Amino acid sequence: MKHETLLLWTTLAVAGCASGPTTSPDERLKLYVDHSTPVESFRTAKTEGRQVRWSAIGEQAVLVYDESNQAHLLELPEPCSGLANARSISLTNTSGTVTPGSDSVRIVGASRAGSATSCRIGSARRVDMDAVKKAREQSK
Repeated sequence: MKHETLLLWTTLAVAGCASGPTTSPDERLKLYVDHSTPVESFRTAKTEGRQVRWSAIGEQAVLVYDESNQAHLLELPEPCSGLANARSISLTNTSGTVTPGSDSVRIVGASRAGSATSCRIGSARRVDMDAVKKAREQSK
């Protein structure tokens, strides 16, 4: 029992050191906004399908990647309950084009009844991920 406890504490200590400093959703959002440009719409290969690559930034923004691996920051005018902990999302779109103001982020399987929670997209920005990476390296 003593050895298992020691092993557990050692594992937790190493995991804590390995994770390093974290940034808040507001800091992440500012970083992406600072290294992006607004777009009126963007193409996606996913037509009402689940997004393969995406990352929630709190409850009011999400980073998604299009078919060419280009990152887009989607800002939502209202908090989208469950977004920060969602397992999967999809984007509404017309023939593969996502348009802020018309389209929404859908949290797949958000309710017990099987329906998805929909949150309108307020704005979209094309993110320069190389610039984001350089900014992160410089801040270390």
